[in-house]
Amino acid sequence: MLHDIGKLAVPEHIISKPGKLTPEEFEKMKIHPIVGAEILEQVDFPYPVVPIVRAHHEKWDGSGYPNGLVGEAIPIGARILAAVDCLDALASDRQYRRALPLNEAMDKVASEAGSSFDPRVVGILQRRYVELEKTRQRATFSGSAEIVYQRQGGAGIGSRSGFCGVERSCG
Repeated sequence: MLHDIGKLAVPEHIISKPGKLTPEEFEKMKIHPIVGAEILEQVDFPYPVVPIVRAHHEKWDGSGYPNGLVGEAIPIGARILAAVDCLDALASDRQYRRALPLNEAMDKVASEAGSSFDPRVVGILQRRYVELEKTRQRATFSGSAEIVYQRQGGAGIGSRSGFCGVERSCG
């Protein structure tokens, strides 16, 4: 979710719209990577978060935003995030559509390799997505168990892990 913190600057009616965005609405949505990067520049992270957040909507072929970066010019973290975020978006229920089965979602991501996504990143994701999903489910279950434990008087902090937030352009 950290990568989408800039959506705080996007009007709620656009974020929650149950349908395709108009060109004007999409222009407003496109500011969120820039705003998110500006917000996160104020935080001292131990790793380069800001370039990843700023570039997570860039596309391998240069047709993304905000800067139209192409190929290897896109930070590797942003290339990974873009593919994983899209897979998660497609495999998750949204207000405007039902989730695709995970294998169908992966097929859609794979169909964008070389245009939207780094083909090497997609290749690795194709080989590992089932394993990654099982890990996510275990982490989510474990986090849920911690939350239940906490509510029953236990100590500790519960957490819910998973893949990244989503963007309508992938789903």
